Amino acid sequence: VPQAAPMSLFDEEPDPQKEATDASLLASPEDWAREGYGLETKLRAPKGALFETRLEASRQLRSEGNTLFAANDHDQALKVYSRAFWHVDFELGYVQIEMTEEHQRQVFEVQVPVRLNMAQCLIALKREGHLAEAKQHADAAFKLCDQYHLDRWKAKALYWRAKATLGTGAYDDAEADFLAAAKLEPNDKHLRAALADLRRQRRDLKADQKALFDGKLGPVKRDPDSGRRCVI
Repeated sequence: VPQAAPMSLFDEEPDPQKEATDASLLASPEDWAREGYGLETKLRAPKGALFETRLEASRQLRSEGNTLFAANDHDQALKVYSRAFWHVDFELGYVQIEMTEEHQRQVFEVQVPVRLNMAQCLIALKREGHLAEAKQHADAAFKLCDQYHLDRWKAKALYWRAKATLGTGAYDDAEADFLAAAKLEPNDKHLRAALADLRRQRRDLKADQKALFDGKLGPVKRDPDSGRRCVI
């Protein structure tokens, strides 16, 4: 009687990059260089069996994504960052149980900036649903910074979470994150500019609301269907 396969301690999760992966390609960035892989080939390369291989693959792809983002190719940059994230997206239970604390820190030292790059791309693309996804990445990055003392990314995580939150009109929450980031990086001119821009937007909104209530945004007429007054 054939024996049942041993049960895995961790449930296998769906692989969002499965269709984009060519298992016949080499996984190591050293092999990529030796074989002369271009970006499109690197994006199809499988995950490495070694921890260090996966971290280095993610680092290299993030660097490629940075070049694309600097050229304002946000769509392609997001694609590359997503693949970089995939290489270091270890199952959380495996990370917590199987990895040493130092290995966990090494994983998230690579994963956090990729998450923040993805948030930045999503905000730049301004598509439906992207702000919520950007906030999720920035929030996850901030929590990892807190848990693993990744202090050099903490202000950036707060900044991008604030930018995503601001896009939804939650001014107070965004301001709180900008202020927290400014405490960590008091000389950062981008944070000062972001705070000034937020406060300007909030003033403009209040002025528009006042004008609306005062009936100054347009002529007031009666809605023929409801009999109610409406501003147009």
